Amino acid sequence: MLKFSANITMMWTEIKDPIERIQAAKDAGFKAVELIFIYDLDLDRLVNETEKTDVEWSVINIAVGEGVKMGPLVAAAPGKELAFRENLNASKKYCAALKPTALVVPAYTPPEGVSKKEALPVFKENMRIAAEELAEMEIPVIIEALNPEFRPGCLLTATLDDTPGRLVINLSRHMEDP
Repeated sequence: MLKFSANITMMWTEIKDPIERIQAAKDAGFKAVELIFIYDLDLDRLVNETEKTDVEWSVINIAVGEGVKMGPLVAAAPGKELAFRENLNASKKYCAALKPTALVVPAYTPPEGVSKKEALPVFKENMRIAAEELAEMEIPVIIEALNPEFRPGCLLTATLDDTPGRLVINLSRHMEDP
C-alpha cells in the first residue's frame, strides 16, 4: 500500500511558519509530513502541532553542515567527526520527540578540498555509527543518493537505467575523483 508524505518545506510556502504547514498537510489529507531542515524550529512547538493534528513524521533529515546547519557534508569530511557527532546528536533529539519512520542522510557534496576517495571511508564509518545509535531508537538510517544533473559533485548519485522502475546506485565510480 502506498503511503504519501507532504514535504512541507516545498508545499504551502504561502504559510510563512513551517509548523503551521502541518495543519495544511492534514487538511489536504496527508497523514505524514517531512521538512528538509528542521533544526531551526522549536521542538516543543513541533511536538505540540504533531500531536494536535495527529500527523506522523515520515522522515527527518540530518543536518549536513557544521554547527547543525546546511553546508558541505561533514559526515564525509576527515577531521570533522565532532561536527558530525553534533549533527547526529541533534537528530537523535528530534527523532526521540517526533518518532519519524527514518532518519535521512543526504549524500551531499563533501567539503572543498576533500576528494571522494578520502570522503567515502569517513562517510561509511559515520553511517555505521548513525545506524547503530538510531537502531537503539528503532529508527533506520536512509542514505539518500542524489541526481547528478541537479546536484553535481555529490558523494553518491542515483540515476534510472533503461529497466523500468530500476534505480541504480553506482558506488564504485565514486572511489575516484571525476
